[in-house]
Amino acid sequence: MTEINVKNCDINNDFKFCKKCKTGWKTRELFLNDPNVVLIGFMANNDDYEKCIYLFNHVLPDDSCNTTLGLFVKGFMDMYDGDIYTDLKMGTDKCSGHCAKVDVIEECNVPCRNAVARKIMHKIIMILPAHKDMRKVQA
Repeated sequence: MTEINVKNCDINNDFKFCKKCKTGWKTRELFLNDPNVVLIGFMANNDDYEKCIYLFNHVLPDDSCNTTLGLFVKGFMDMYDGDIYTDLKMGTDKCSGHCAKVDVIEECNVPCRNAVARKIMHKIIMILPAHKDMRKVQA
């Protein structure tokens, strides 16, 4: 098994670095396979899609961390192979309202650029060890 909490982590070169507990993940794969990482939401940005963020909690068994980490959606776009929508439906009568609340992680089927991010979220859930119970529900 690959060591996740790497000593002498490089805050500038790691995929993600937790400033609170000093845990560093060298790659996205290591981050997504860490059993202490939990996806908690999606923060949409109406003005700039490049600034949409996935929110993860880093939950250590001894409660020594429990901090929230944000990662830009654009860093996960290669996980998506479907249609890319450029229109934003958030706030319109065609919107299903999923993006109005950060902690709603349900998938959305409205042809909207945020729906792409939500579909990727479900691919992330299929990987994260902390979400194994959610995978049973989706199957």
